[in-house]
Amino acid sequence: QGKGVAEVDIVRMGEAGLLDDVAKGFRASAEQRGLALSTNWEGPDVAYQADAQRLRQMLSILIDNAVRHTGEGHIAVAGTEAAREGSMAVLRFEVSDTGSGLSAEHLQQVFHAPSRMSDGRTSDANGGLDLPLVHRLARLMHGDTGAKSTPGEGATFWFRIRAQVVEIASNVSEHNHVMDRGEPGSNALSVSVDIGDLRRRFGGD
Repeated sequence: QGKGVAEVDIVRMGEAGLLDDVAKGFRASAEQRGLALSTNWEGPDVAYQADAQRLRQMLSILIDNAVRHTGEGHIAVAGTEAAREGSMAVLRFEVSDTGSGLSAEHLQQVFHAPSRMSDGRTSDANGGLDLPLVHRLARLMHGDTGAKSTPGEGATFWFRIRAQVVEIASNVSEHNHVMDRGEPGSNALSVSVDIGDLRRRFGGD
């Protein structure tokens, strides 16, 4: 593989796509706690060039956070294409819960430094809520993060990334369960791209 070339993935988000696939890993633990767990892709039924491994990690952190700290009610995982310019899209993902919520003071720092929340959550890896990592990964993917909450009514954590919309052959979907870096069932197809070209398209250095 030549210098300046890296592996990215062609990712589908729609029905039976990446959102559903990630959520599957948390359905059993959610059901054990009596929680409903739903997913909803509100964007178009297209594919994107993105880092599926990072996306999975970010979504998993947010869903795990919600399951751990929601006593009753439901957790909603949603995604959409928030904007598009040419072939470049801004994708937005969010995980909402009906937990105890966070104060405005904690919301200001939750993505940026290890801390302990009023409901016992911690924003470090040992506490199972590695939100600073979500923030770092979002920035690496030319995006950002945020949260909103009302104490006693739950919280919503979100992140945005940039991704390129791709047109792929119809037969790709027949094979897209087996090529995401050895992770079957991931709805992603690995491809090689030129890093310099991606940086130019994303407006990076």
